[in-house]
Amino acid sequence: MDNLKKYSLLDEVYSHCIASLRGFILVEDQLTSPKEIQNKIIWINLQTALVHGVIVANYILSPKKKAKNRTNYLQKILRPTKESPLYTRNARNYLIHIDEKFDHWINDNDNYNGMLESVLKDRKSFNYLQDSKKFVRRVLLLKERIFIYQVNTEIREIELNPVVEELDEIRKKIEKNLNDLENGSNDFYLFRP
Repeated sequence: MDNLKKYSLLDEVYSHCIASLRGFILVEDQLTSPKEIQNKIIWINLQTALVHGVIVANYILSPKKKAKNRTNYLQKILRPTKESPLYTRNARNYLIHIDEKFDHWINDNDNYNGMLESVLKDRKSFNYLQDSKKFVRRVLLLKERIFIYQVNTEIREIELNPVVEELDEIRKKIEKNLNDLENGSNDFYLFRP
């Protein structure tokens, strides 16, 4: 892969890292504002952050044969570990199957007496409110920074802090590599606005 291709690839992944991290910043801003903490926009910001995080993971971890050059290059410089939250497919599965959550809610509504969609103080609050009769659309635990949702009858969780930390590490590594490519290459010239 030549330097221009490396640069273009890194720049693309970097853009999604930044978009994801900005989404998480918007979520944090809302979580610290008493007037905004229960605003529905928090779910849009969280989904935006997760979507871009999933895109980053897809670039780095794609199992597709035709992606081998890309993934090998990105894994070599970014060095994700097996413990990386990007290796879990929770965020991807939440977003890919978002419609199925509603199918379960709509089709099995007789089994539920309510729905949970809220930012809650902590797990104790969630446990108090949750019973098998409430469908968990989406819950964010403020203290633990854990996102909880339901697919069919299964309750699933995504710890947000490790995702943010991993994306920030990737961002730093990409910035270094982009700077190295910009400063050490005569193969291409960048026009910046």
